[in-house]
Amino acid sequence: MFRSTRRGAVLGVAAATLTFTALPAFAAENIIIGVPAAQSGPVGVADHQDWTNGVQMAIEDINAAGGLLGREVELTMYDAQSTIQFYTQYATQAAAGDKAD
Repeated sequence: MFRSTRRGAVLGVAAATLTFTALPAFAAENIIIGVPAAQSGPVGVADHQDWTNGVQMAIEDINAAGGLLGREVELTMYDAQSTIQFYTQYATQAAAGDKAD
């Protein structure tokens, strides 16, 4: 059976206080979205226009509405040069190296 104690109540309030005071620091960082798209090469014209324009418009709309979770969204584009290997390489770089969300 659960029994309420003064110590448990104090610990609960302390945990809630730490959580809510840490939120503004978390909210200060931008959300980074990494998009590998062919901006050159055989498929570069169609892929570049579709992905770049569509993603940029969506991010502008999201930021105009206040961002996500109070954080601004930032776009990082990678030129995959119409090569499958580069799509994989840049996706890995975005996630591991550039800390994209």
